[in-house]
Amino acid sequence: HYLERTAPWVERIGFSHIEDMIVKDEVKRKHYAKRFLEAQKISQVDPWKERSTNGVAAHEFASIKVVTA
Repeated sequence: HYLERTAPWVERIGFSHIEDMIVKDEVKRKHYAKRFLEAQKISQVDPWKERSTNGVAAHEFASIKVVTA
């Protein structure tokens, strides 16, 4: 379902189903972990780091000058 987040998704299929399909199934769990680690080698983008270092909205990350009265 489009724009569905974790809580509604978990509620829709049930946690026990997730547990059965991933947590309790060692073969699937290892397969998904391997796929995840491979994907992270190729596409690991930190959007906040990108915004702060490439000049995009750098003003949002600049230190604020402290003024004392």
